[in-house]
Amino acid sequence: MKLTYDIFRKLPDGAPIWIEAVQTLELAKTRLATLSKTHPGEYIVYDFSRNQFVAFGIDSL
Repeated sequence: MKLTYDIFRKLPDGAPIWIEAVQTLELAKTRLATLSKTHPGEYIVYDFSRNQFVAFGIDSL
């Protein structure tokens, strides 16, 4: 099983909504850049290998 990075968007009330899973952190960075251009908002990335959120928005990557 390959570990993945899950991308979430934070809703106005602060709750996360799952967007998609990607295989690498580099791909997560690319997707965040694309998502922030097409759908501005706050995004977070969850790293299953560390079992924690590793990025908050595009500026934290």
